[in-house]
Amino acid sequence: MRLLLLSLLLLPACGSGDDTGPYDPNDFDGDGVPASEDCDDEDPDVGRPTPWYRDADDDGFGDPDRSQEGCDRPSGWVDNAVDCDDADPSMPILVDGERGSDANSGGPDDPLATLDAALATGAGCIALRPGTYHGQWALERSVRIGSTSGAEDTVLDADGGGPVFTVQAGSLSLWDVTVTGGTGLLVGDHAFGGGIYAWEADALEIDGCVFRGNAAGYGAAVLGPETGTLTARDTLFTGNTASGSGGGVWAVDAEISNCRIEGNTAQYGGGGFFMGGEVHAEGTTFSGNTATTKGGGAWVEQEATLVGGTFDGNTADVEGGGLYTRTEITLQDVAVTGNEAESGGGISCERGLTLIDATVTGNTASQEGGGIFATGDLDARDVLVSDNTAQMGGGMLLQQIGGTFSGVEITGNTGGVNGGGLYLYRCTLDLGDTRIAENEAPYGAGVDLDGGTITATGVSIAGNVAGNYAGGIYVYNVASWTGGTVEDNEAPTGAGIYADAYGTRIADVTVTSNSAAQVGGGVFVDEDVTLERVVVLGNSARQAGAGIEVSGAEATLEDCSVLRNASDGKGGGARVSEGTLRSQASDWGEGGDDNAPDDVWDGATAYDDFGAGESFTCTARTGCH
Repeated sequence: MRLLLLSLLLLPACGSGDDTGPYDPNDFDGDGVPASEDCDDEDPDVGRPTPWYRDADDDGFGDPDRSQEGCDRPSGWVDNAVDCDDADPSMPILVDGERGSDANSGGPDDPLATLDAALATGAGCIALRPGTYHGQWALERSVRIGSTSGAEDTVLDADGGGPVFTVQAGSLSLWDVTVTGGTGLLVGDHAFGGGIYAWEADALEIDGCVFRGNAAGYGAAVLGPETGTLTARDTLFTGNTASGSGGGVWAVDAEISNCRIEGNTAQYGGGGFFMGGEVHAEGTTFSGNTATTKGGGAWVEQEATLVGGTFDGNTADVEGGGLYTRTEITLQDVAVTGNEAESGGGISCERGLTLIDATVTGNTASQEGGGIFATGDLDARDVLVSDNTAQMGGGMLLQQIGGTFSGVEITGNTGGVNGGGLYLYRCTLDLGDTRIAENEAPYGAGVDLDGGTITATGVSIAGNVAGNYAGGIYVYNVASWTGGTVEDNEAPTGAGIYADAYGTRIADVTVTSNSAAQVGGGVFVDEDVTLERVVVLGNSARQAGAGIEVSGAEATLEDCSVLRNASDGKGGGARVSEGTLRSQASDWGEGGDDNAPDDVWDGATAYDDFGAGESFTCTARTGCH
């Protein structure tokens, strides 16, 4: 018993030897690996199990398609996955630039010295030991080339003499190497494919590589196959420069997964990636790329689907700081953040854009569409558009498009002039379960509606602040808006809705608790407008027209409710400073629902006796009847 007590007292002093913190019974050696996953929880130099690869032909190279994890190496298994044919011990051919000789056979014990000698054997698979290999290689057959160690240790350098690889026929599969110093294949006046020129290739496959410091006119790191597919996995494209397009990659059809496309430049478009055909990308980051015209992160020409990944900190001088697309594209679970352009700081889309579970945040456009600029149809589901900035359409500017929103939040965006959250130009949209909140602009802080037809179901336009007109919605071209709630918005004039377009129709909207520092707490009418089944409830204005301000126009209310609005001056329910107010079967409140200090002020006389189902006409300074 005494020995047991002594051992328990000593336990906290054992383990990692670090006595600055408490002992963690789930990580005894303090190496950050839980005891349940640690091969030796008493040794901080030993962590999780190692992946092992089958070596059936006993050549020291493992089969990438047959793996298992374990703490100890099983017999017949190795810790690399570079074997192209695990039934043939002569594959791969091994190259070692430091210890090999071109007089050798290329086996594990007698490697060749150069990649040229390995290619001359006709072998279909070549493994490179760590080192830097200088040259340019033309390939006329299918081959696999990769490293036994990793991309940072194994470098292929063209030294400015053309592409590292020119694939003239067959296919190339490249893994775990760095490709640098390529300057492309000169065709006419332009260089193509700085690191790899693969236009004539059947296919190009890249896995775990690094492309750094290459240059060309088009496709500074890679020019993909014209008719085949470029497949890139777990690869970094960084610091490449194109004088035309495709600072990182120029590809027709491509499958991209878990790649990083960072810090590339194109003088024309597609700073990171120019996608000329059908592209599917997953888990890929486009970061810090630059284009002089369009598509700082990427330029997409044909149908594309991007799943996961980010567009972060890219810049384009003209359009699409993060992404520019001229075709239909789907972005799912993608984050577009901190990009910049003149138009479409985050995304610029000319045809059809589908956003699913996406975030568009912190982007900047010097002109229009801080988050998104779209001239093609937009389908947005479960999307956050926040903290973007532009002169017009801080969150989005949508132009002559159709589309559907569901579960969209447009919050905290800023418009320098119009449309803090949304600027809509002659659009036909179905907005469902959408929240447009806490945006700012001088005009139309929530929504700037420049014509079109909007159906809003379960939509809240709330807490937006305008410096001049229209905290909630600014209508200044003939339009129709149906549904939704406009609440708690602020502006000097027209805090809820500012209607400045002849023939506008607004229906089935609740306008409530908006506050105007001057006039028009709920609705300001500056051109002829019809309100149908609109509830104007509990709005305020310091000067006049707390519920509705009619100024030089005709406002027609059909089956509306104007209740509990309050002005510090005149016209608690409505003021007709110029023009005409027509009430048709509308409710102006009684008792606790009455407006204060009056229902209607025509500029000369106050009327406080209107109630439910009232039909009357009021003309400025001539009375109501």
